[in-house]
Amino acid sequence: MNGDTALLACSGLETSIVVTSVTWRSRQGLTFARLSPRVVAGQIDSAARQHIQACTIGSLSSPEIVRVVMQRLKRRSVPNLVLHPAIFSHEGDRILSHEGVVRLRKFLPGLACLVADLPNARALAPGPSTPPTDPPASREIPPGSQGEQDAAEVARRLVHAGVPFAIVRIGGPGGIDIVYDGMAMQTRPSCKGLHASSGSMAAAIAGGMARGLPAPQAYDEACRGCWHLEPSLPFPPTFHTALQGEENA
Repeated sequence: MNGDTALLACSGLETSIVVTSVTWRSRQGLTFARLSPRVVAGQIDSAARQHIQACTIGSLSSPEIVRVVMQRLKRRSVPNLVLHPAIFSHEGDRILSHEGVVRLRKFLPGLACLVADLPNARALAPGPSTPPTDPPASREIPPGSQGEQDAAEVARRLVHAGVPFAIVRIGGPGGIDIVYDGMAMQTRPSCKGLHASSGSMAAAIAGGMARGLPAPQAYDEACRGCWHLEPSLPFPPTFHTALQGEENA
């Protein structure tokens, strides 16, 4: 998260962070700290006093947090919402319950873009899915004909549910992105380096949208790695807000 904030600052963007989930990992597994929805709502209201031009949404750990985040963003008319859903942790632990996923689906039409690895995208997409209690065996699904077909089908379902621009990633860094805008389905190599993770890619896309780019062009520039290299910008600073969870070692 700090790295994403630093990169956005290099592009002339000011950022605000809203903490929506706090977890820590031990030998017993992943543990959650319960955040009050009122605390999360207060953070959003504070950040929204600025002129926000884009927002990334990451880990939302309960149905109540999903509800307050999406309702507050709608009430504040925050534009250019980029969702990076964290339904499962990197190790496969369940973060957001099935009830939370169902509630999150209701807000898909209000997004500008969704960036997710295949297990998280599959869990969120309406339609046939794995049982909600069964986490994926691995987040790193290797690219291949079946994986690409699965990702393409998930991308179609997400767009059909109202997401205008969906990016479903398989294979981790060095894998591939399945990109769908409702008209053309593309298979592209996933970015390496700065924007290798789905979270960093979501932040880069939101940063491009805060600068006035549509989501597909913001994605293209993030893939080229050139969006943050502008030495100066011919317009006033804009604000990008990240709603993220924090995981402590």
